[in-house]
Parts: sequence; structure tokens; C-alpha cells
Amino acid sequence: MSEKQAQLKEDVLELATKIEAGLTMDKKSGVASASEDLYEQNLPEDLTMEEVKKVSDYNTTFVAAGTYAFGKLSVDAMTGNKGLEKTTGEIKMGVKDTLSFSMDRRKEYVNHLTGGDKTVKFGVVTSAYEVRAGKNAGQLKVARTMIAELAADKLK
Repeated sequence: MSEKQAQLKEDVLELATKIEAGLTMDKKSGVASASEDLYEQNLPEDLTMEEVKKVSDYNTTFVAAGTYAFGKLSVDAMTGNKGLEKTTGEIKMGVKDTLSFSMDRRKEYVNHLTGGDKTVKFGVVTSAYEVRAGKNAGQLKVARTMIAELAADKLK
């Protein structure tokens, strides 16, 4: 075991073992499958799936509401500024997650099914909810390094 492997915290190793037991890998296709309740079965004792669902439902509502609010502000800004073609913004969600928006004043689409007819839409809003488990640092970096070492050893 290398020094980097020893740096992985015990709770991370324990959870990894449980997750690994709940995963199967099709060695021919390379596609992994997880048992249906793998996430729920490994929640900390003080966190229920009901609480996770409430947060997930709230985030879904927040993304829709944030998109609407951003879109309204964008339309207002563009109405007063004919040269403003695009708006952007973001909202931090929780500790590491981010909700990003952009809106184009107008966007032209080509319908290839009808021989190239063009359609122009106004106020095209794009929302992206980025969930970050963490940057490549701390335990994530150690885990990735350990896998790279394992792969270098086994896959050469």
C-alpha cells in the first residue's frame, strides 16, 4: 500500500466498500449498474431519505423559480437596451452547487425535417444546475490518485 492510499480516511474506505458491493460491472460492455436503493441504504444514520427528497424537491422548485426570475429581469434589461443580446448570471445553491443562467434575446433555429425552415424564438433561457462533489482536492484527489496508481500497476 502506498503512502497516498494510507491517506484515504477510514469513513471513505468503509463507504467505498459498501458502494462497491452494490455495484456490478458488465465486463464486456464496461457499463456499471447500481442496486436500486444503494444511495438510500448508505445514508448517514441521522439523515433520512425523506429529508434528501425534500431537499431535492426544493432544488427542483428553486431552479424553476430562479429561471423565471432571471428571465423576467433579463427581459426588463433587454427592453431598455436594444443592443443587449445576451444576459448571464448565477446563484450559489448550498455549499458547493451553482445554478447558472443565460438568456439570448433571440435565437434562430433551423428545422431540417421541413427542408430548412427557420424559426426565430425570443427570450431563450438556459439554466444549468451544477452539483459539485468537490474540486479535485482532499479525499476526492486521494481517491483519484489511488485509482490512477492501481490502473498504472494493473493495466500496463
